[in-house]
Amino acid sequence: MNKPWLAQYPAGVPAEIDINQFASLKDMLASGCARFADLPAYCS
Repeated sequence: MNKPWLAQYPAGVPAEIDINQFASLKDMLASGCARFADLPAYCS
């Protein structure tokens, strides 16, 4: 399968995700919130 969008990924972004990295969507969201807690979520 041709995946032309992969050429647009920044360096270091994997083409495949590790589905075992998080136990659930809730865990993924909690990790992201903790990782980026000091950054604004929305700015208008």
